[in-house]
Amino acid sequence: MMIPFEEGTYPSCGTRILERLLSPDGLNGLVQTGSHPIQVTTVEKLILDCRTTMPNITVYLKKDYQEVDNTDKRRMFDPKRGYVISNLRIQDTGNYMCSTYYEADYLLYFVTVHLCK
Repeated sequence: MMIPFEEGTYPSCGTRILERLLSPDGLNGLVQTGSHPIQVTTVEKLILDCRTTMPNITVYLKKDYQEVDNTDKRRMFDPKRGYVISNLRIQDTGNYMCSTYYEADYLLYFVTVHLCK
């Protein structure tokens, strides 16, 4: 699933929030699995839908195959929404992976952040 953007055109630079919410299948530790391309602008909040099927499952986040810095206050995990990343920068572009403890369940997001003009 991808929000279509034509080359060179982006949504208004307001405070639109992009969310990925798919139906839970209940079969995995994560609500959904697979890979998803996402395009956002620097004024949006990026929500990586890394919700779990049970509240006691821990979710880990990696960017470009490296664990993310959990002290970055721009990132927070909301069990009802997933990872929320605010104050986006062009440097936030990359491949994100949400996974459970043994990476048995994982979800990939290919994120492109565009500068809002």
